[in-house]
Amino acid sequence: MLADRRTFLVKKGHWNAAIQLLRELKQQAIATGAPPIRAYSSLIGPFDTIAYEFEVDNLATWERELDRWMNEQSAWLVPWFERWTEATEPGGALEIWSVID
Repeated sequence: MLADRRTFLVKKGHWNAAIQLLRELKQQAIATGAPPIRAYSSLIGPFDTIAYEFEVDNLATWERELDRWMNEQSAWLVPWFERWTEATEPGGALEIWSVID
């Protein structure tokens, strides 16, 4: 099992917008049968940090799900990403973790 975790810095004054966008992303994942998404905001740690993650069985499934998501959801994702880039700073991190059971 793998966990794909993506971490971002939220622009000043855009915290609530970023939280709402992650809620929308979670709902879209549920509606389309994508892996469930967990979203996080930093309680103790770097300031203005937000993250989300999802789990997949292996790298082949990860590639297949991302490809499916990008192709099938492009009409929904393009305006979502435009709002996401307004709310977050460039950069961030993408980490893929092995889940220890």
